[in-house]
Amino acid sequence: MRQINIHGVNDLRMDEAPEPAPGPRDVVLKISACGICGTDLSVAKSGGMGAGAPMALGHEAAGVVVAAGADVVGVKPGQRMVINPMSTEAVIGNGGPEGAFCDYLLVREAELGRSLFEIPEGMSPSMAALVEPLSVARHGVNRTEAKAGDKVVVFGAGPIGLGAVVWFRRRGVSKLVVVDLNEARLERAKALGATDVIVAGRGDLGAQVREICGTSHILGGEAADVDAYLDCAGAPSIVSDVVDMAKWRAKLVVIAVHHGPVQIDFGKMLRSELSVTTSIGYPTEMVEVMAELPELSREAEVMISHRFGFDDFFEAFEVARSADCAKVMVEFA
Repeated sequence: MRQINIHGVNDLRMDEAPEPAPGPRDVVLKISACGICGTDLSVAKSGGMGAGAPMALGHEAAGVVVAAGADVVGVKPGQRMVINPMSTEAVIGNGGPEGAFCDYLLVREAELGRSLFEIPEGMSPSMAALVEPLSVARHGVNRTEAKAGDKVVVFGAGPIGLGAVVWFRRRGVSKLVVVDLNEARLERAKALGATDVIVAGRGDLGAQVREICGTSHILGGEAADVDAYLDCAGAPSIVSDVVDMAKWRAKLVVIAVHHGPVQIDFGKMLRSELSVTTSIGYPTEMVEVMAELPELSREAEVMISHRFGFDDFFEAFEVARSADCAKVMVEFA
């Protein structure tokens, strides 16, 4: 079978690999669709995760069961499944021996409702493969503790930021502002329900946010009347921008990967009692997302900007590196 592996810094290859055979507690999926994640791009750029080369890539996957071990309960050939890579024995696509950019994927110690979730009838594989990034976004939104009527600002309109827009809108926030450098991505954010968008780098960000959301008085001046900020972009300036404009007891959740240390002015933070915390993965959210996903067919079409066959994987990967895409989906025949 074919398998995408990282052999070194920016050295991705489509290798030949043996088709896997399941043990008594394993499942083999024929992959139907797998999204390209920002993590995939970062790992390729760095040459892997330190587990040695080659490293198998891909984790946002949906497929069809072709074989199941005798001890796996509730799973049989022909069922359509999505994987929860964080709950797989080898953490699929994140440094272990398996990655989902392949024809056939071994899911070790498979368990229905934990590492595997059945795809609802009528749902396309590509839509199902959005479960993983939507779950990342859902956890970030949950960490903000935003509620109906709140005002929020999302930094970054890539796939995770767009997913956050979906969940904030469904939560009923009153103002949903998205900030990004790319206007095409901001158009997608508006299509998903953002009330306002700001093109980053054009003018005073704090002034623009205050104009949209109104102001709130804090010790030493005026602040933006925003309840929660979600950083899905990772730009070094975001934390200081939020510190500068934060109102009393606002919250900043960082979901993006920052590739270097970020300075925080704690003196300015004192005046607002801003809370800063982080979000990673989806400890419980995949179950929530699977329950709501059938209602999100329109949103899925907005989030998927490009579709490629597996034969065109390397072209797909180059498109995913660009700023003009949203979710790039690789689809298998």
